[in-house]
Amino acid sequence: MLIAFILADTVADNLIIQTFQTQTFDVKTGLILVYLIVQIIISPLQAGFSDFYCRKKSLAVSLIFSFISLIFSFLFQLKIFTFFSVFLIIIFLKGFFGNTIPIAWAAVADTQSKELRFSLALATAPYAIGYLLLNVFSNGNSVNIPNIVTLIFYVVVMLICIFLFKDLRDERRLHSTEAINLKKKFKEEIKQIVIDIRDKRINTGLIAYLLWSISIYSVLVLLVDFDNPFHKTASYMMYGYILGVISLKFLKRIADNTIIYLGYWGSVIPFAVYFILFFFLKNTETLLSACYFFHGIGNAFLSPTILSILSKEKPLHEQGKIFGLIDSTDTLGFLIGAIAILVYGIFKLNIFFMIAFSAVTFIVSWIPFSMNVKLRKKGSQI
Repeated sequence: MLIAFILADTVADNLIIQTFQTQTFDVKTGLILVYLIVQIIISPLQAGFSDFYCRKKSLAVSLIFSFISLIFSFLFQLKIFTFFSVFLIIIFLKGFFGNTIPIAWAAVADTQSKELRFSLALATAPYAIGYLLLNVFSNGNSVNIPNIVTLIFYVVVMLICIFLFKDLRDERRLHSTEAINLKKKFKEEIKQIVIDIRDKRINTGLIAYLLWSISIYSVLVLLVDFDNPFHKTASYMMYGYILGVISLKFLKRIADNTIIYLGYWGSVIPFAVYFILFFFLKNTETLLSACYFFHGIGNAFLSPTILSILSKEKPLHEQGKIFGLIDSTDTLGFLIGAIAILVYGIFKLNIFFMIAFSAVTFIVSWIPFSMNVKLRKKGSQI
């Protein structure tokens, strides 16, 4: 059921950004920038609060606010609400209170500690599934279908969260009468987030994850949002990711570091093949699709594994802030990838340069990850 929560949130984010894109270039750029920055700042805080207030209530609140923001988005697209401030309402509702994904990841860590890596892999699969579903919907004749289906889906997942989702620790907290000093708790959360960011075992992992995200998004957004002959490559990337997630089920006995090494080599080799053959082939669409299919598999090995590694830096049921920081890092990767695409568009570069940027960003990520490995080994020895 947690996968359903994440899928709903992934689709909601995409639909909201599509609503922003109905505006002029300058306006939509500003709206998307503000929306992403708000999520980057608030996600660790909201997820951190879920450590204290319990996952069930936190998930319910997040889903409800996301649902309301989608209603405003849909009403704008129907031209029922046409005032500009509706965008600010959407940003406020979804950006400040609708960060579902890190809370759901934390809930996965709470309840699936025995097979954490594969469980987190399943919990990241909705990113790929959400894209494929939106791609199917976008081929339809009505722009309202994705919104209607998403709203109905949200109603279902909210009911599932309220009536079916259970956590034994939550059950105890639901009936707690402990007085809460919100101002004091808010300051404590900010202080702890700063401490986590300064922790080298955490920030080296986050930097590696950031570079992986930039590598993926700098090409994925380009392929999805720009009219180019390589549009199908994005779908192959998503198919690769789903296949990688399935593969992890059979690799659960292999150590985290080994899985990440496999993910690196599984991505670097296709990049090398692409750059070698690029100058000898006339039609590079198939070559690019194959490259990012395997890159998708590699990323499915990398992302859930680093989530698992970083979550182990905190005790069970206290991992919300870590997942919030990871979610913020992913959003920052999307933002930087989008900026790279803007540069690509301004200078009208060949897609080869974006692939090179994606490859270099990915390869450079080895530096912070190798530092993370050394720090973890040193910590275990101590």
